Parts: sequence; C-alpha cells; structure tokens
Amino acid sequence: EGLEREIMEESGFVVSMDQAIKVRTDRELARLDICYTGVMIGGEFVPTHEVSECGFFSQDKMPLLRSNQVFLIDEALKLRNLK
Repeated sequence: EGLEREIMEESGFVVSMDQAIKVRTDRELARLDICYTGVMIGGEFVPTHEVSECGFFSQDKMPLLRSNQVFLIDEALKLRNLK
C-alpha cells in the first residue's frame, strides 16, 4: 500500500502492486532496492520535484539502462510469462 501511495504521489499514476521480485542492497551507495511487479490501473502523469518525466517503452525501444535494471525487467517479464 505504501508503494502504491508513493507512486501516486510522485507521478499521478494509480497502480496495484502484485508480487515482490527482488530485494537487494548496495552498501557503497547506502541504497536499498525493492522491486515489485504490478498493474497500471490509470491516472495521468503529473511532473513533480522528484519525477520530471516518464515514458513507456516496448522492449526493443527501451532507453539505455544499467545491466542490473535490465536484469530486473527480465525477471518481471519471466514472472508474467511475457518473455
């Protein structure tokens, strides 16, 4: 519920989170990543001080991403049987 509320506050999108995929830490950056799959229900993007723009991309048109982000997208697609 907290993640759903945070996404709404930072983007204007209404989502429903389904399943946790992976939790990982990066001690060098004092960072914790918690990755979920979910469904977009609706809403309209509204820029905020934390998120200035957004985009939706097909797999063959994605912008340059770090390899660890591509890994998480692949894992999410496997869970959804889309890959």
